[in-house]
Amino acid sequence: MDQHSKAELIRVYRKRYRRAAKLQKARIIDAIVEATGYSRKHVIRALGQSRSIPKKVKRTRVSRYEPILGVLKQVWAASNFLCGKRLAPFMPTLVKALLRHGEIMPTKNEEALLLAVSASTIDRLLAKAKRDLGPKGRSTTKPGTLLKHKIPIRTFADWDDSTPGFLEVDLVAHCGDTVAGEYINTLNMTDVATGWAACVPFMGRSERFCVNAIEKVRATLPLTGPLSMPTSYDIATETASSLAEAAHTRRTTSAESNRRTGT
Repeated sequence: MDQHSKAELIRVYRKRYRRAAKLQKARIIDAIVEATGYSRKHVIRALGQSRSIPKKVKRTRVSRYEPILGVLKQVWAASNFLCGKRLAPFMPTLVKALLRHGEIMPTKNEEALLLAVSASTIDRLLAKAKRDLGPKGRSTTKPGTLLKHKIPIRTFADWDDSTPGFLEVDLVAHCGDTVAGEYINTLNMTDVATGWAACVPFMGRSERFCVNAIEKVRATLPLTGPLSMPTSYDIATETASSLAEAAHTRRTTSAESNRRTGT
């Protein structure tokens, strides 16, 4: 309990103390002594006097790391906006690389502060910058109920990493901060076993364009045999399902809930 709270407690008890009988006064004093740690004599004097409660004095101390805020933001951006706990261990390496390429030009004192700053101080200094940064992307995934029950769910435990032909398929929306209007989407297909990947961009979210992109990738696949394509709900459409069945392709989804695919 700080001094301001103790003074407020005594003020609340003061009127009651003045109207109370002797036994009640003793109980009030005991309660205040137990709560504040004051001596009984001090409490009796404080209850008998009318004192105004002092206003809280808010003391602001400027951090010694304040001068490096600008250069810290540059290092933070170069790290792809890592949090303080992940950024602090790599600070010496990042600072050295950025200095070598002329990306930052701190003074000797600023460089020393950069190398000495802790993870919690990094987060504290960058708190406002993180709020101003806003979201990095928007999700365009809309989980449905019709196709959700038609496509079996497959988790990581069911993946056959050693056999080519198991493709991870996703749709990435290049929409920036808003999903309004037309924007480019990229169909990304990656073979889990070999790491082979293909990306096909197309404008809009037309079902026809998405299916054409899948057909285009299938024609260039260096694989034989049936394919298994765990997809996001972005491309879990009736036409894509029919295409998969006609082409002897097993379709599954890797999650029951919607996924964040906007970038």
